[in-house]
Amino acid sequence: MANPMLCLFTKTYQEQSFCAGRHFTRLDLTGLSGTNCYCDDEAALEIGRRLCRFPLASVHFLDSGNYHYMTDLWLRRVECPFRLLVFDNHTDMQPPAFGDILSCGSWLYHTLRNNPCLKEVYLVGPDEESYAQTDQKLRDKVAFLSRERLKVRQEEAQEWVSGIPADLPLYISIDKDILCPEEACTGWSQGDMTLDRLCRLLDRLVESIKRHKGSLLGVDICGEAPIDTPDVHGVNDRANSRLLALFTPCFQEKENEK
Repeated sequence: MANPMLCLFTKTYQEQSFCAGRHFTRLDLTGLSGTNCYCDDEAALEIGRRLCRFPLASVHFLDSGNYHYMTDLWLRRVECPFRLLVFDNHTDMQPPAFGDILSCGSWLYHTLRNNPCLKEVYLVGPDEESYAQTDQKLRDKVAFLSRERLKVRQEEAQEWVSGIPADLPLYISIDKDILCPEEACTGWSQGDMTLDRLCRLLDRLVESIKRHKGSLLGVDICGEAPIDTPDVHGVNDRANSRLLALFTPCFQEKENEK
Protein backbone atom coordinates (compact mmCIF):
# COMPACT_ATOMS: atom_id res chain seq x y z
CA MET A 1 0.00 0.00 0.00
CA ALA A 2 1.00 3.63 -0.33
CA ASN A 3 2.73 5.01 2.72
CA PRO A 4 0.73 7.42 4.89
CA MET A 5 1.81 10.98 4.25
CA LEU A 6 2.79 14.01 6.32
CA CYS A 7 2.26 17.42 4.71
CA LEU A 8 4.81 19.51 6.57
CA PHE A 9 3.88 23.18 6.66
CA THR A 10 5.29 23.51 10.19
CA LYS A 11 7.35 21.33 12.52
CA THR A 12 4.36 20.19 14.55
CA TYR A 13 4.77 16.48 13.75
CA GLN A 14 8.28 16.49 15.22
CA GLU A 15 6.58 16.52 18.63
CA GLN A 16 4.54 13.36 17.93
CA SER A 17 5.57 9.72 18.12
CA PHE A 18 2.89 8.17 15.87
CA CYS A 19 4.94 9.16 12.80
CA ALA A 20 8.42 8.41 14.15
CA GLY A 21 8.90 5.38 11.87
CA ARG A 22 10.34 5.53 8.38
CA HIS A 23 7.20 4.28 6.67
CA PHE A 24 5.80 7.82 6.30
CA THR A 25 6.14 9.87 3.14
CA ARG A 26 7.08 13.43 4.05
CA LEU A 27 6.21 16.39 1.82
CA ASP A 28 8.19 19.43 2.99
CA LEU A 29 6.17 22.61 2.40
CA THR A 30 7.78 24.71 5.14
CA GLY A 31 9.48 27.13 2.75
CA LEU A 32 6.44 27.84 0.62
CA SER A 33 4.92 31.32 1.05
CA GLY A 34 1.24 32.21 0.74
CA THR A 35 -0.01 29.15 2.60
CA ASN A 36 -0.94 30.02 6.20
CA CYS A 37 -4.77 30.00 6.49
CA TYR A 38 -5.01 31.40 2.95
CA CYS A 39 -3.53 29.67 -0.08
CA ASP A 40 -2.78 32.10 -2.90
CA ASP A 41 -2.92 31.05 -6.55
CA GLU A 42 0.83 30.63 -6.91
CA ALA A 43 1.06 28.41 -3.85
CA ALA A 44 -1.95 26.35 -4.94
CA LEU A 45 -0.31 25.67 -8.31
CA GLU A 46 2.97 24.66 -6.70
CA ILE A 47 1.34 22.41 -4.11
CA GLY A 48 -0.80 20.80 -6.81
CA ARG A 49 2.31 20.14 -8.88
CA ARG A 50 4.01 18.44 -5.93
CA LEU A 51 0.95 16.37 -4.97
CA CYS A 52 0.82 14.79 -8.42
CA ARG A 53 3.74 12.55 -7.45
CA PHE A 54 1.82 10.90 -4.62
CA PRO A 55 -1.18 8.54 -4.54
CA LEU A 56 -4.58 9.73 -3.41
CA ALA A 57 -5.43 6.34 -1.90
CA SER A 58 -3.73 6.77 1.45
CA VAL A 59 -3.99 8.61 4.78
CA HIS A 60 -2.77 12.20 4.52
CA PHE A 61 -1.94 14.28 7.59
CA LEU A 62 -2.32 17.96 6.70
CA ASP A 63 -0.84 19.77 9.75
CA SER A 64 -3.04 22.29 11.61
CA GLY A 65 -6.54 23.35 10.61
CA ASN A 66 -4.94 26.39 8.95
CA TYR A 67 -4.18 24.06 6.04
CA HIS A 68 -7.50 22.23 5.72
CA TYR A 69 -7.76 23.71 2.21
CA MET A 70 -5.37 20.91 1.21
CA THR A 71 -8.44 18.69 0.95
CA ASP A 72 -9.63 20.77 -2.01
CA LEU A 73 -6.24 20.41 -3.68
CA TRP A 74 -6.23 16.63 -3.22
CA LEU A 75 -9.77 16.36 -4.57
CA ARG A 76 -8.90 18.23 -7.76
CA ARG A 77 -7.18 15.01 -8.81
CA VAL A 78 -10.35 12.89 -8.67
CA GLU A 79 -11.59 12.03 -12.15
CA CYS A 80 -14.72 10.02 -11.33
CA PRO A 81 -17.99 10.85 -9.54
CA PHE A 82 -17.52 10.66 -5.76
CA ARG A 83 -18.93 11.64 -2.38
CA LEU A 84 -17.16 13.53 0.40
CA LEU A 85 -17.58 13.01 4.15
CA VAL A 86 -16.30 15.84 6.39
CA PHE A 87 -15.98 15.82 10.19
CA ASP A 88 -15.41 19.40 11.38
CA ASN A 89 -16.57 21.81 14.07
CA HIS A 90 -16.93 24.48 11.37
CA THR A 91 -18.73 24.45 8.03
CA ASP A 92 -15.71 25.64 5.99
CA MET A 93 -18.37 26.84 3.53
CA GLN A 94 -17.87 30.58 4.00
CA PRO A 95 -17.35 32.69 0.86
CA PRO A 96 -13.76 33.93 0.48
CA ALA A 97 -12.98 37.05 2.49
CA PHE A 98 -11.57 38.72 -0.61
CA GLY A 99 -11.40 37.77 -4.27
CA ASP A 100 -11.72 34.06 -4.88
CA ILE A 101 -8.80 33.01 -2.70
CA LEU A 102 -8.77 29.51 -1.22
CA SER A 103 -8.66 29.36 2.57
CA CYS A 104 -9.14 27.03 5.52
CA GLY A 105 -12.61 28.52 6.06
CA SER A 106 -13.73 28.50 2.43
CA TRP A 107 -12.26 25.30 0.98
CA LEU A 108 -15.53 23.36 1.05
CA TYR A 109 -17.28 26.34 -0.57
CA HIS A 110 -14.70 26.10 -3.38
CA THR A 111 -14.99 22.33 -3.70
CA LEU A 112 -18.79 22.41 -3.90
CA ARG A 113 -18.73 25.15 -6.53
CA ASN A 114 -15.81 24.04 -8.66
CA ASN A 115 -15.32 20.26 -8.52
CA PRO A 116 -17.50 18.70 -11.24
CA CYS A 117 -16.95 15.15 -9.94
CA LEU A 118 -18.28 15.89 -6.46
CA LYS A 119 -21.88 14.68 -6.28
CA GLU A 120 -22.70 15.01 -2.57
CA VAL A 121 -21.15 16.11 0.72
CA TYR A 122 -21.90 14.61 4.15
CA LEU A 123 -20.98 17.19 6.78
CA VAL A 124 -20.79 16.22 10.47
CA GLY A 125 -20.20 18.51 13.42
CA PRO A 126 -20.94 22.24 12.92
CA ASP A 127 -23.72 23.86 14.92
CA GLU A 128 -27.06 24.54 13.30
CA GLU A 129 -26.72 28.34 13.45
CA SER A 130 -23.44 28.32 11.52
CA TYR A 131 -24.83 25.97 8.90
CA ALA A 132 -27.94 28.13 8.43
CA GLN A 133 -25.67 31.02 7.44
CA THR A 134 -24.20 29.19 4.45
CA ASP A 135 -25.34 29.51 0.83
CA GLN A 136 -28.65 27.71 0.23
CA LYS A 137 -27.55 26.67 -3.27
CA LEU A 138 -24.54 24.90 -1.79
CA ARG A 139 -26.63 23.26 0.92
CA ASP A 140 -28.67 21.52 -1.78
CA LYS A 141 -25.67 19.18 -2.26
CA VAL A 142 -25.00 18.69 1.47
CA ALA A 143 -26.42 16.20 3.96
CA PHE A 144 -25.88 17.70 7.41
CA LEU A 145 -25.59 16.20 10.89
CA SER A 146 -25.35 19.03 13.43
CA ARG A 147 -23.47 19.27 16.69
CA GLU A 148 -26.82 19.50 18.49
CA ARG A 149 -28.15 16.27 16.97
CA LEU A 150 -24.89 14.49 17.70
CA LYS A 151 -25.27 15.28 21.39
CA VAL A 152 -28.82 14.02 21.86
CA ARG A 153 -29.22 11.30 19.19
CA GLN A 154 -26.15 9.13 19.36
CA GLU A 155 -27.66 5.98 17.86
CA GLU A 156 -29.16 8.00 15.02
CA ALA A 157 -25.68 9.36 14.23
CA GLN A 158 -24.31 5.84 13.77
CA GLU A 159 -27.16 4.93 11.44
CA TRP A 160 -26.75 8.20 9.54
CA VAL A 161 -23.04 7.68 8.89
CA SER A 162 -23.33 3.98 8.04
CA GLY A 163 -26.20 4.85 5.70
CA ILE A 164 -24.00 6.81 3.29
CA PRO A 165 -24.53 5.09 -0.09
CA ALA A 166 -21.64 2.97 -1.34
CA ASP A 167 -22.45 3.23 -5.04
CA LEU A 168 -19.83 5.99 -5.46
CA PRO A 169 -16.29 6.18 -4.06
CA LEU A 170 -15.97 8.13 -0.80
CA TYR A 171 -13.27 10.51 0.40
CA ILE A 172 -13.09 11.32 4.14
CA SER A 173 -11.71 14.52 5.67
CA ILE A 174 -11.36 14.89 9.46
CA ASP A 175 -10.53 18.06 11.36
CA LYS A 176 -9.78 17.13 14.94
CA ASP A 177 -11.47 20.34 16.12
CA ILE A 178 -14.66 18.26 16.10
CA LEU A 179 -13.23 16.64 19.25
CA CYS A 180 -13.54 18.05 22.75
CA PRO A 181 -10.51 19.89 24.21
CA GLU A 182 -9.68 16.87 26.37
CA GLU A 183 -9.17 14.80 23.19
CA ALA A 184 -7.44 17.29 20.86
CA CYS A 185 -5.43 20.52 20.95
CA THR A 186 -6.16 22.50 17.78
CA GLY A 187 -5.98 26.28 18.23
CA TRP A 188 -9.56 26.67 16.94
CA SER A 189 -12.94 26.48 18.68
CA GLN A 190 -13.77 22.84 19.29
CA GLY A 191 -16.74 20.53 19.51
CA ASP A 192 -17.60 18.08 22.25
CA MET A 193 -17.19 14.67 20.59
CA THR A 194 -14.92 12.12 22.22
CA LEU A 195 -12.31 10.20 20.27
CA ASP A 196 -14.05 6.94 21.20
CA ARG A 197 -17.28 8.14 19.67
CA LEU A 198 -15.63 9.42 16.50
CA CYS A 199 -13.89 6.08 16.03
CA ARG A 200 -17.13 4.18 16.60
CA LEU A 201 -18.79 6.22 13.86
CA LEU A 202 -15.86 5.58 11.53
CA ASP A 203 -15.83 1.87 12.35
CA ARG A 204 -19.50 1.61 11.41
CA LEU A 205 -18.81 3.48 8.18
CA VAL A 206 -15.88 1.26 7.22
CA GLU A 207 -17.95 -1.83 7.94
CA SER A 208 -20.73 -0.48 5.73
CA ILE A 209 -18.31 0.26 2.88
CA LYS A 210 -16.95 -3.28 3.04
CA ARG A 211 -20.40 -4.85 3.31
CA HIS A 212 -21.68 -3.00 0.25
CA LYS A 213 -18.41 -3.43 -1.68
CA GLY A 214 -17.81 0.30 -1.80
CA SER A 215 -14.56 2.16 -2.29
CA LEU A 216 -12.56 4.58 -0.16
CA LEU A 217 -10.69 7.12 -2.30
CA GLY A 218 -8.52 8.53 0.47
CA VAL A 219 -8.50 10.09 3.94
CA ASP A 220 -7.01 13.28 5.30
CA ILE A 221 -6.63 14.44 8.90
CA CYS A 222 -5.80 17.91 10.19
CA GLY A 223 -6.19 19.82 13.45
CA GLU A 224 -2.70 19.86 14.95
CA ALA A 225 -1.72 22.32 17.67
CA PRO A 226 -0.25 25.65 16.50
CA ILE A 227 3.52 25.55 16.74
CA ASP A 228 3.42 28.24 19.46
CA THR A 229 0.83 26.22 21.46
CA PRO A 230 2.39 22.79 21.86
CA ASP A 231 0.24 19.76 22.63
CA VAL A 232 1.81 19.20 26.03
CA HIS A 233 -0.54 16.32 26.90
CA GLY A 234 0.01 14.39 23.69
CA VAL A 235 -3.70 14.19 22.87
CA ASN A 236 -3.16 14.82 19.13
CA ASP A 237 -0.51 12.13 19.01
CA ARG A 238 -2.95 9.62 20.53
CA ALA A 239 -5.77 10.68 18.21
CA ASN A 240 -3.58 10.50 15.10
CA SER A 241 -2.25 7.10 16.10
CA ARG A 242 -5.73 5.70 16.59
CA LEU A 243 -7.13 7.16 13.36
CA LEU A 244 -4.14 5.88 11.39
CA ALA A 245 -4.64 2.39 12.82
CA LEU A 246 -8.33 2.51 11.91
CA PHE A 247 -7.81 3.46 8.27
CA THR A 248 -4.57 1.65 7.38
CA PRO A 249 -6.28 -1.75 6.87
CA CYS A 250 -8.68 -0.16 4.37
CA PHE A 251 -5.85 0.73 2.02
CA GLN A 252 -3.96 -2.50 2.64
CA GLU A 253 -7.02 -4.44 1.50
CA LYS A 254 -7.42 -2.14 -1.49
CA GLU A 255 -3.83 -2.83 -2.51
CA ASN A 256 -4.34 -6.59 -2.10
CA GLU A 257 -7.34 -6.49 -4.43
CA LYS A 258 -5.21 -5.32 -7.37
